[in-house]
Amino acid sequence: LPNVILGTLGNPSWAGYFHSLVKGCSELEELHLDNWVGTEQITSLTATFSGCPKLHTLSLLGWDCSNITSMHAQWLFDQTKALVNFTGFPNIKVDFDMSMCVNLSAQSIENIVRNLGDLTGATTQTCKLGTTNWNKVSDDIKAIAVNKNWTLA
Repeated sequence: LPNVILGTLGNPSWAGYFHSLVKGCSELEELHLDNWVGTEQITSLTATFSGCPKLHTLSLLGWDCSNITSMHAQWLFDQTKALVNFTGFPNIKVDFDMSMCVNLSAQSIENIVRNLGDLTGATTQTCKLGTTNWNKVSDDIKAIAVNKNWTLA
């Protein structure tokens, strides 16, 4: 299935650990997981979108990522270099790494920055998108992240 839309998943029983949702779906090109109920219960994401070399669009609109305490970055988007369009991780407050997604659009990077949780007064976290991606957006967009107490890498 190259395109999957799974909107409004009703009242799931999350265990907090969200692992390998579509890992290894080598033909998957688009994935829309908008408005899932219960995402505020997710505390860890690991290998969730890895091994999807053709995935170019990923939408997580309506997710609540405020309780995620661990994003295993080295596996989360491993082998997902085709990703261009990304909407997601609203209110994320932990280090994450999408630097391997070198084809992200400027709009996707802006979406990521605007969705970062405000860490003012809290421990600084790192938003690692890599030089290739950061060069696609203006200093004003980067300043939004820095003003929320994020380190850019």
